[in-house]
Amino acid sequence: APLLAHPRFDPWYTLPTLFTSLHLSEESTKINMDAGDTSILYLLPNIVETFKKRYPNVHIRLHNVSGKSGVDAIRNGDVDFAVGPMLEVPADILYKKVYRFVPVLIMPFGHPLASVDDISLNDIVQYDLILPPKHLNTWRIVDDVLQKHKLNYKTSLEAWSWEIIKKYVELGIGISIVTSVALTGNEQLSAKALSKYFPDYYYGVTMKRKGALSLPAKNFIELIDPSFFSRH
Repeated sequence: APLLAHPRFDPWYTLPTLFTSLHLSEESTKINMDAGDTSILYLLPNIVETFKKRYPNVHIRLHNVSGKSGVDAIRNGDVDFAVGPMLEVPADILYKKVYRFVPVLIMPFGHPLASVDDISLNDIVQYDLILPPKHLNTWRIVDDVLQKHKLNYKTSLEAWSWEIIKKYVELGIGISIVTSVALTGNEQLSAKALSKYFPDYYYGVTMKRKGALSLPAKNFIELIDPSFFSRH
């Protein structure tokens, strides 16, 4: 092969990468990771695409699991790590924030609040809300803030995924409070940041506090955050 085609001359390759490419077969290299819908749809596609180009023989299995079930899978060794939010971190689990997203009010084009510069919580509860189911963290965050301000609100629709919520907001069924991770820029929606009232939302990497990760798993995490292991 031409000299420059060898991995050692590719600036993207590191010594661990070179070792992986030369010494690990397709059968012996795999990654198992937990991730919720949001991470799978919005955070991971570009990372997975880049990883597969660099490590074509590494098999990736995405487990669509989050929350307590995801932590249990990490503890049991069913997965190597998880990507997503973590509000309560158990003592035996290591969680590091990587991404920060802001809360956003989304409305159909032409909605009365779309032209309001300083939207208040009282403005928001005048309209029907479309929210995730009550057992999800996002619903709890929205509910906690509105309850704290002693505001009653009406939910016109509960929907599992951000894509469904955005579609029904576009149709004028209600307005919603989402995190900016879910906005691609292709939506037919008006959006206003709500950081004044709601906390920022973080996504990161979760793993066992004690235990060794495989080399492919470490390489994947370093694509998410190149300084991840140097900080710990």
